[in-house]
Amino acid sequence: MLPADTGLTKSEIDVWRQFVSNSRWKHKGRMAVLNKIDGLWDALKTEGVFEKELSKQIITTSEVLGLDAQYIFPTSAQKSLQGKINQDEALLARSQLMTLEKALSEELIPSKKQL
Repeated sequence: MLPADTGLTKSEIDVWRQFVSNSRWKHKGRMAVLNKIDGLWDALKTEGVFEKELSKQIITTSEVLGLDAQYIFPTSAQKSLQGKINQDEALLARSQLMTLEKALSEELIPSKKQL
């Protein structure tokens, strides 16, 4: 889990390289979550600008971690919780939690035995 609003820190990169990408199961079950995407939301920005900034974060994270961009999941844990509690489907959708949940259930859990 990495912060989307501040970018990767040296210590996060070091942990990834030492404990995750250096593991024997390099390609199974490796995912990164960019949390706090709501930090990129701005009422003065268009949705297109937000998407462009988020895409840039995903590409940068992909390159730095050596992880395919399809395994990087942006989300807002806070806004997803708020959306669930308030039954706000629009906020829940914008939080992108459902995409992460789907990846966990379809990608990570099935590969658990192999890991």
